[in-house]
Amino acid sequence: MSAIIVTNSGRYVDLANPQPDMICIEDIAHHLSYINRFTGAANRGYSVASHSLYVANLVEPKYQLQALLHDATEAYLGDVSSPLKSILPGYRLLERQMHAAIAAKFGIEPILPEEVHHADRQAYVRERSILFDKGAPACDDPDYAVYGSVEMPTAWLVSFSPEAIKDRFMRKFNELYASKDAA
Repeated sequence: MSAIIVTNSGRYVDLANPQPDMICIEDIAHHLSYINRFTGAANRGYSVASHSLYVANLVEPKYQLQALLHDATEAYLGDVSSPLKSILPGYRLLERQMHAAIAAKFGIEPILPEEVHHADRQAYVRERSILFDKGAPACDDPDYAVYGSVEMPTAWLVSFSPEAIKDRFMRKFNELYASKDAA
């Protein structure tokens, strides 16, 4: 069986050997807009693209493009829950290879800065405490003690149609990518 997928734009992406020329921002925006965060367990639709925008808005401008693309691998590999990732050792390698291709495509550092990781964990705790009817806040999560009391804007934690969030994602990407090239 082949490890090649076909994207929304019709591109072929080799999951075992991703190359920058296989990567397309429109595919990333489209796919992430249709993938539900938390494997669909939230009390309403909330996409990975929405989460990515949320994280990008939590970091300072110099990290926003990396933050926007921090989960871009999921456009090609799907949103695999962290517990499942922990028992799929090969998945982490695929994720690193895909992220390297994405980083090369868009000229960003392949290693995410700690600020992006921190914002991602903050967003996770805040999202979980708002988007789950049961178990909120996420007090049982070890990260809750670190991030649970952090005041964060919640305006981003709303449901948008996939088309609307794809448009927002593309506008943010275009803004950040243009400013990266101008710098």
